[in-house]
Amino acid sequence: MPQGLIIACVDGDTTVLEAIQDFLEASSFNAIGFSSAEELLDWADLASASCLTTDIRLGGISGVQVLQRLTALGFRIPIILILAFADDHARVQALEAGALAILSKPVAMDSLLTSIRNVLDHEGPASRPER
Repeated sequence: MPQGLIIACVDGDTTVLEAIQDFLEASSFNAIGFSSAEELLDWADLASASCLTTDIRLGGISGVQVLQRLTALGFRIPIILILAFADDHARVQALEAGALAILSKPVAMDSLLTSIRNVLDHEGPASRPER
């Protein structure tokens, strides 16, 4: 399944971001990293993303706000949110906004891979807004 699928990854911690990208690339995905939500939203090729992983707490726009903005723009990208702290309120917010999976930091890479495969199997790759 992974060949040709692009996983967009957003995390303000470059060490975590690079670890996730390296792992996904070793798992045959094309991983593209962004250090902020704004950088992701400015990405000219956003429509090519099959799935998105993002930290919920970023320096500017939050992971939940990214999900809301993508939905408002007409994108249906399966999103996996990553939490640094076990925060029930944040989990509820993420699920209500449409997150398909929520993982806790430190992220177990096998759990991340399973979550990505599950959301792609159940939701399929992203759909793009019609122009």
